[in-house]
Amino acid sequence: MPSQSLSDEALAAIESSLVFTYVMQVTVTVMIWDIVIHIGDDVELLSLPGRLRPPTVVYFLSRFLFLIYFCVVTTDTAPAACQSTLVLTSSATNFIAQVFTLLQFFLRVRVIYCEGSRLKTGLFAALWVLASGGASLSVDFLGRSACTSYNPRDTGLSVVDWEMQNKCSSWRHDACSVAESFDFSYLSAILVPLHSVVLNVTTGHVFREVRLGRMKERELTLPLAFQQSEVPVEGILPLHPMHRDENAEESPS
Repeated sequence: MPSQSLSDEALAAIESSLVFTYVMQVTVTVMIWDIVIHIGDDVELLSLPGRLRPPTVVYFLSRFLFLIYFCVVTTDTAPAACQSTLVLTSSATNFIAQVFTLLQFFLRVRVIYCEGSRLKTGLFAALWVLASGGASLSVDFLGRSACTSYNPRDTGLSVVDWEMQNKCSSWRHDACSVAESFDFSYLSAILVPLHSVVLNVTTGHVFREVRLGRMKERELTLPLAFQQSEVPVEGILPLHPMHRDENAEESPS
């Protein structure tokens, strides 16, 4: 029974790794495509006055760090055993890229909402720190993981390990659990890379449009109904003056 359980787990790990690899190939394609079609905008950003401002530096760092991370994980051909250095490097690159991407949101929100308010700035800074901490939960999920040698000095550890595997195997086959109904490994393999690339592409689009003057910052906050109400429409008379004219005509009679 333990051997059967271990083989099922190994098969699930291989399938999850394949799904992760295919999803990473899609995300790196989307990332390269987004960079190529906006290379003209990036050159224009570098030609603007004050091109080395912190938001611009954060923008380029987040994009190219994500690109490096996606390319490294997608083209990884190292053996699956004991590649802790590669895992650590790619995990750190992924985490730093996510922090810079979230920092773009914080800088944009601070410009729009805060306007010198320390309370609002502190609130959004705390949210940025919390979001960055939440992003650290996904940096260890890679297609391949680092390994450690299993060489216990005490034979009792092997007995305990075998007993725990036996208990877990019986629990998996007899108990009804949420983990058996939903395979979270597949969800992580699909959602984590897609979340990263969508987040980066979205923040990059907003930054380029605002920095190049194609989108006003107030357009991001003012609802559409209020924007339409401020635009005068020809041929439509105001409502209140009409009521005043009718009352004026009825009063002499």
